[in-house]
Amino acid sequence: MDDDLSEAEANYGTSQVPRIGIGASYKWMSFLTSITPLHKIDKDRKGATQQMDIQWNLYLKALSIDLRYQQYQGYYLENSNDITNWDMAKNSYYKREDLMTTSVGANIRYNFNYKKFSQKAVFSQTEKQLKSSGTFSVGVRWNILKIQADSALVPSNLEKSFINFDIDNSTIYDQGVGFGYSYSFVHKNWFANLSAMPFFLYQIFTYNSLNNTTHSLTSPQFVFQLRGAIGYNGHHDYCGITFVNDQMRSRWKDAHDIGYNFANIKLFYARRFNLEKQKKSKR
Repeated sequence: MDDDLSEAEANYGTSQVPRIGIGASYKWMSFLTSITPLHKIDKDRKGATQQMDIQWNLYLKALSIDLRYQQYQGYYLENSNDITNWDMAKNSYYKREDLMTTSVGANIRYNFNYKKFSQKAVFSQTEKQLKSSGTFSVGVRWNILKIQADSALVPSNLEKSFINFDIDNSTIYDQGVGFGYSYSFVHKNWFANLSAMPFFLYQIFTYNSLNNTTHSLTSPQFVFQLRGAIGYNGHHDYCGITFVNDQMRSRWKDAHDIGYNFANIKLFYARRFNLEKQKKSKR
């Protein structure tokens, strides 16, 4: 959360660590689940985050569909040093176990040059793109973000105070269209991809003030979606890294911003199996 008038910030993060998972892809469908964290979560310094994160990705020749449900409860203030007389060595981070976010969203993208450009080769590796190629894309998106807390989202004793930012609960709804470009560079079995799509949105922002009054604002918004990958795509083995960076953002009263960033980075190794139907012999 940002206040341009006072240059104040309140940046909340979740207490998470990288996790090991397993997954499988077949034709147009991919499934992935995390199993165990790589190391222990620092609950003493950052608190504990309870989470449910379900994502489903569908990759067809021309279309890609992303569905998402996320719920996180338990945040810590990344810029806790901005709190007046806050001793990080003694108190660690400022924790908000009551703060909970629930997000539901969907993205649909259409690739115009799907005959030469393969998104399956980038994100599910069920295909292999043989030559470098790019495509223009058009997309639509729909998202709802609900923020709940027992008290004001902004600590009252920040060194730089927020002006007229008395919010404890809010709901952000947006829908819109985007137009972008994606390009995959291919050299033998190696590939690298970068995709960018700006979205122009119509947004409804509803929030409750601390005096128990409800306000509703409508406005146009602009967000930027970025994704990409780099890796090796062999005949049987493939490995690499993919990333997706997306966001919801609401700017209101000409100076206040609330942003919700949801991103993931995946390092992967996989083995490909060719499943061929056996032809029945004629008698």
